[in-house]
Amino acid sequence: MEDNKTQTHRRRGKHISRRYKRRQRLRLIIIIGLVLLLALLASFVSLFKMSETAPIFHLDYDCVLGEETCVAISGEKKIVLTTNVKPASMEAITFTTTLTNVHADHIILDLQGKKMFMGINQVDMTKVSDNTWQGTIELAVCTTGSMTWLASLLIHNENLAYPTRAEFEFTAR
Repeated sequence: MEDNKTQTHRRRGKHISRRYKRRQRLRLIIIIGLVLLLALLASFVSLFKMSETAPIFHLDYDCVLGEETCVAISGEKKIVLTTNVKPASMEAITFTTTLTNVHADHIILDLQGKKMFMGINQVDMTKVSDNTWQGTIELAVCTTGSMTWLASLLIHNENLAYPTRAEFEFTAR
């Protein structure tokens, strides 16, 4: 009879063990599900934070880049663009931008022909002081003798999903 009770107890032990394993698996699945749910929630929060749109900058007045300082404004934010010389083809031109109330982690100057494709002309600007950046580039030669260029400053900020953009026009001979 003792032998019979031992077998029953062993069966219960196995049965409890299986039930315990099932509960452990269920707990593990619930924990993994909660962790995934929290990760998904955190990504949505960061996405909403980054979905803040970049401001649109408008030129304060028509300016002639190379002869004067060009200013683009959006509310209290201001972007100033200047050059060290009047822009001309095949000459090194240093562009300087000064930011007011605009945070930048990285700035790219993108130059494109307004009416004609002139290739890819981009320069990573270098931070020279707290709110001033510089970059030097050489313009391609246009066969028509004069070319209107669009200078776009792409101001990257880690808190914005898209870069802030300010556009300026100038003519080079």
